[in-house]
Amino acid sequence: MPFETEKRLLGKDGQFRWFLFRYNPVLNEAGDIVRWFATATDVEDRKQAEDRVRNEAVALREQIDRDSMFEDIVGSSEALRKVLRQVAKVAPFDSTVLILGETGTGKELIARAIHKRSNRAERAFFGVNCAAIPASLIASELFGHEKGAFTGATQRRLGRFEIGEWRDDFSDEVA
Repeated sequence: MPFETEKRLLGKDGQFRWFLFRYNPVLNEAGDIVRWFATATDVEDRKQAEDRVRNEAVALREQIDRDSMFEDIVGSSEALRKVLRQVAKVAPFDSTVLILGETGTGKELIARAIHKRSNRAERAFFGVNCAAIPASLIASELFGHEKGAFTGATQRRLGRFEIGEWRDDFSDEVA
């Protein structure tokens, strides 16, 4: 079967250049290979262009990460930039963070930003809107319960905090 490969060759000038080699077999009537035809095409310029594009893509990704490392959060006010600097400071540490703010101000977005930049980013992030859970069920939802703990508790259930191992949890509207 015909095939191709790319190789670097050392030229007379002492410089390496990339070449694309294409090999085609010549078969006799019985189907046996009697010789190979090979061509070599200088592809150094293409390889350099590919490397340049790859390096530029990496540089652009890094620039985007630096300039807008909080892709879910939109804004450019000084107050928001201050908050985002604080997010970047606390994210690497394994600590509890209290995020205060009115309803709808983006507390969960900030919590997710901290999580995404933490050492636990590959783990699940659990968000709980406590206002959406009836007061009679909040303890069970957050901390879980054992079978028979109350009427209707037919099996053991892990709470949100236990599932998250007390990390990467966001509890909103806690009153």
